[in-house]
Amino acid sequence: MKANFFLIMLMVCSLITHAQLNKSRTTEEEYNYMSRGYKMQVESGLDIKKGYSLMKPIEITIGNYSFTYIGLIRGIQTNSPFIGWIVKANSKVWGNNYWYSLPQDNEELLMRSFEQISTLDKQMTTAFFISYAKLNLMTFVEF
Repeated sequence: MKANFFLIMLMVCSLITHAQLNKSRTTEEEYNYMSRGYKMQVESGLDIKKGYSLMKPIEITIGNYSFTYIGLIRGIQTNSPFIGWIVKANSKVWGNNYWYSLPQDNEELLMRSFEQISTLDKQMTTAFFISYAKLNLMTFVEF
């Protein structure tokens, strides 16, 4: 029940971010890149997907967990549309890294992300929610 509450709150925060950025609907291909492709790219030392750019990473630490949010932008111009967040979640308790995608303006893909996040234990899910809420406060002030 509490995990569902946190997932609902994550969705609300996503909607708030959506209203604040020049945004574009995340496609299935972009979602797959954010969920899996970016991690493979980083591990292999490859360049970013052609036609896209990344925002400066934002790291937020909550207790034993850290979350690095990397915004994906379609294009390279100053006002290019925001596609979503690539999230690297790290558990200092277990030493594990997890990769997630928080897509923009695509409820089906967002629900898929929330289903994946909900498999984390209660403490990490709570920390994830708090970090995402902080991120939204930071981006609200910044934009």
